[in-house]
Amino acid sequence: MIWKTLTKNEQEAAHKTANNRAKKLLQKHKTRTGVAILGRPGKCLEDDIKFQGDLKEQSILCGEKLALASLTAENVILDVCQVPRKLHPKYTGRSQYPNIKKRKLVCNKMKVYHCEHLLYWGEVKGVLTILKQVFDGGMMQQYWKVLSPLSAFLECASHHIDDLSDDVKATALSLVQQLRSADAFTIAMMLEDVKKIHDQLARQMGNEVGASFRTFVRSEASKGRGGGTL
Repeated sequence: MIWKTLTKNEQEAAHKTANNRAKKLLQKHKTRTGVAILGRPGKCLEDDIKFQGDLKEQSILCGEKLALASLTAENVILDVCQVPRKLHPKYTGRSQYPNIKKRKLVCNKMKVYHCEHLLYWGEVKGVLTILKQVFDGGMMQQYWKVLSPLSAFLECASHHIDDLSDDVKATALSLVQQLRSADAFTIAMMLEDVKKIHDQLARQMGNEVGASFRTFVRSEASKGRGGGTL
């Protein structure tokens, strides 16, 4: 631990410097907002009738003491670890007013929340599930009504196999041929094949979303500033 390698005088000097910097920043913020806590309270909290009068004043006093103690501790750690001052706002502010914003979990530019291939095979799976029920119920008249549209739909399979393994691609491309001479057993086998395709794409998208979310969490965890600047 770096702290343990310092002499008592060096530790006291580091704490004094950090405390003075924290006081200066918080007092500067108080001249603008009236409260020595970085950031601003949310509108719903500031106007809440349950937290007005003497309770509000006492809560602010306690909050100011906590804000000073927390910011001092953060400054000590960052100074001792020799983190450049310009980077300090990235790691400070955990006992200040939270800066709450509505935002999406992952950047909109990332194509991980929808997959046209997954949607396509989901539709195919749904239709084949219905066809299997038609065969099981002996309602062949309904089968012939669906056969032509489904066949045309499966002709587009070649546009939705880019992310599949070679053996699964071959299976996907053979479906339209199987449909033309399908019986109850063939429909059941086709349905199982499509389920495997759909499951593979779902796993891939799940992995991508998970990786993006972990990256987001790491990025947000490194932040913590309130509304002030150092």
